[in-house]
Amino acid sequence: MHEDGFLYIEIYVDDEESELFLGLLKEKFKITFGSLENFLEMQIKCQSYEAIFVSKDAYMKKILKSST
Repeated sequence: MHEDGFLYIEIYVDDEESELFLGLLKEKFKITFGSLENFLEMQIKCQSYEAIFVSKDAYMKKILKSST
């Protein structure tokens, strides 16, 4: 559970059954869609078809700033 009281779940589905799966989830839960560029204080960028860049720069800057 996140500090804001929400539970965040990332699910990646890359096939034709994704619409069926999302439909089942929508029947039971409130679903929101969005970019994952910032997720759990990580910066996530897809650089190419098979390359994903994950950075914790913003989190580290926050930690360093709070310690000074």
